[in-house]
Amino acid sequence: MRRGQSLVVWAIREGRQCASSVDHFLTGKRNLPL
Repeated sequence: MRRGQSLVVWAIREGRQCASSVDHFLTGKRNLPL
């Protein structure tokens, strides 16, 4: 189960980084926490 749990944590982190990058691209500033 550990591999599955770490995959979920990895996916959440990647998703947050992606959302932050898109927000920065669209607005020109960083509003979202990582």
